[in-house]
Amino acid sequence: MNVLSVGNCGFDDSHLKSMCAGLGSVHFVRAMGQAEAARQLAEQSFDLVFLNRIFDGDQCSGVEWLGELVPSHPSTRFVLLSEQAAAQSRALELGAHASFGKSQVGVPGTLDLLRRMLASDAS
Repeated sequence: MNVLSVGNCGFDDSHLKSMCAGLGSVHFVRAMGQAEAARQLAEQSFDLVFLNRIFDGDQCSGVEWLGELVPSHPSTRFVLLSEQAAAQSRALELGAHASFGKSQVGVPGTLDLLRRMLASDAS
């Protein structure tokens, strides 16, 4: 499974990578900003993309970029990482498959959520 993490710091990415290991064999790729992520998405397909609410690299909005990403990558599952309820709601409106706060990364229920999301979307 190919996973892309966009705009997250190294600390958060290490937690995301550890959590994703529970999903099976994972190739984990980092992109600090929108341009780098766009290049990665053009070069290879990803099963799962984690977007930070505000990218650490270039301060772009992961929430607003979802409006472009979801229609152009219909087979990719997008997850927004934010503790803010308004950002989570907006992400879901724009087509994110899930949204949760960074405090939920590594929590057993979150891994179960990702498993269910990936299984239901694979059918």
